[in-house]
Amino acid sequence: MVADLEINIESLVLCVLRGDAKLDLPVRSAASFHYILSGKGQIEFSDRKAIDIDEGSIVFVPANWKHRYRSFEGGAPLPPIAETLGANMKKISVPGAGKGGIVGLCGTMNVHVRGARALFDLLISPIAVDANVSRYCRKLMDMVFAEANRGEKASFAIVNALIRACLISITEHSRETGDNKMGWLSAANEPKLWPALEKIMANPSDKFTVSGLADLSGMSRARFAKLFRETYGRGPMEFLNQLRMQQAAHLLSATHGPIKKIASKVGFGSRSAFTRNFKNFSGLSPTDYRTEHQ
Repeated sequence: MVADLEINIESLVLCVLRGDAKLDLPVRSAASFHYILSGKGQIEFSDRKAIDIDEGSIVFVPANWKHRYRSFEGGAPLPPIAETLGANMKKISVPGAGKGGIVGLCGTMNVHVRGARALFDLLISPIAVDANVSRYCRKLMDMVFAEANRGEKASFAIVNALIRACLISITEHSRETGDNKMGWLSAANEPKLWPALEKIMANPSDKFTVSGLADLSGMSRARFAKLFRETYGRGPMEFLNQLRMQQAAHLLSATHGPIKKIASKVGFGSRSAFTRNFKNFSGLSPTDYRTEHQ
């Protein structure tokens, strides 16, 4: 169940952009999250439309995605920030022109259910949610900032517990309202799907069938397909294709390898089939996508 989520914070950084400024964020091997404490701006990506952010925005970004903060001049003054933060939280400050800016809490974490599944691995594209829709999430994250602002007196255990409570709160709200944005965490409620998901995530280029994945999960084909769609809002082959296309988009924007080789790497035997699928996914041919995003 979602209440059984085990959350281990790996790193926390308070990103402070003053006025009109930009901050390139490190490409991480783990998925990351961003909570906006103050200000307005965007999180920009190399290969897709930017996500608008303001106070209360939470953005989850998959592993190995290049992205950056952009803050806008104007708006309310930034909150007071201690010179040295506590709870193992680092601080990065970027000066810019004008007033206002952004204060964002950036971090990486591992999310498991009874130690059995790294759920953040199921995040295959950036998603944004609003902490204000949850009864508690924004208050909890504001408490994280307040705790870190205590300096040496701050408790990492308290910060970890607050972030866990926020994540559970926003996930429960998503489930109650039928919003599939947090569906990748729904695996917490369906451990029967884990064997198939682990196989897909580990080797997305393999040749999969719904029947084969159902066998891995110990279910009939019909039961597996129904449960997968109910949990993730899409069928297993749609999920697999999206994962392959996300991987292809990353390779097209970040490498210079031949398109035929990229097609093979993400599970397509012919370049024409890959091109057709990729254009349906992104609206651009692989060649045009690479030209636009490199």
